[in-house]
Amino acid sequence: MEQPNLVWSKPLIGATERSRLLGQRGGLVWFTGLPGAGKSTVASAVEADLHRRGRATYLLDGDNLRHGLALADAVEHRVAQLDAHGDAHGLAERRRERLHDAHALRSE
Repeated sequence: MEQPNLVWSKPLIGATERSRLLGQRGGLVWFTGLPGAGKSTVASAVEADLHRRGRATYLLDGDNLRHGLALADAVEHRVAQLDAHGDAHGLAERRRERLHDAHALRSE
């Protein structure tokens, strides 16, 4: 399915260059299972073991990822609130200006 707003971004550094730099081939271990089954615990233990063996690792935990996305959503929501507040402030400011103009006309 073609998605017009989704564009593949070709990396400047490929797998071969990364492997050469790190002295190891890349790999992925993906733990699946029911919530609360211990996936994060096992993944942390595997990462610690690989680290002890001198391997470069990175653990991307689903809960941590979702937490970050939730924070992003919260920030986006707050920005929308501030925008709405700014719009309401603008309306109130324009109303004050019209009232001031009307009062000035009556005073003349």
